[in-house]
Amino acid sequence: TDYPASVSSDYAPWLRWHLGSLFIRDILQVLSSQSLLIAVSSTSVTASSVVASLGPNTSATLAATTAWVLKDAPGSLSTLIVGSRGGQAFDEDPKRWWVISSALEDAARLVEILLPLNPRWFLPGAALANFIRSGALVGRQSIVNGTLLRHFSKRENL
Repeated sequence: TDYPASVSSDYAPWLRWHLGSLFIRDILQVLSSQSLLIAVSSTSVTASSVVASLGPNTSATLAATTAWVLKDAPGSLSTLIVGSRGGQAFDEDPKRWWVISSALEDAARLVEILLPLNPRWFLPGAALANFIRSGALVGRQSIVNGTLLRHFSKRENL
């Protein structure tokens, strides 16, 4: 309430920068998702071996679906690890952790974008990228929702 008097003077410039960076990250997400879809459709060697154990009537679609689900599991694990261990460290040095989390997210997107070059690495590459990106996103959200919003708030109006 009472915007802009209820926030510090650097909130509006930060918000413009932050919204711009979110837009660019969304574009990268679309590109990396497209790359993942290309990679998973090119070959499903790893997923096929998993699905083959289900019986002789399995399809490539089921193999691709299995690979897609398996690539997401490490991200959940990363979220739990970073969320349980990072909290206070993020608050103590937010600039450092912001840079680290942003660099890790970018590295994860790069891995995803490069996967179509070697699709047989889809499952381990996508799982690794998901693990890294999920941990980075938890770290960055912790910084935004804690330290940064407290900085911008003049009246404890988070």
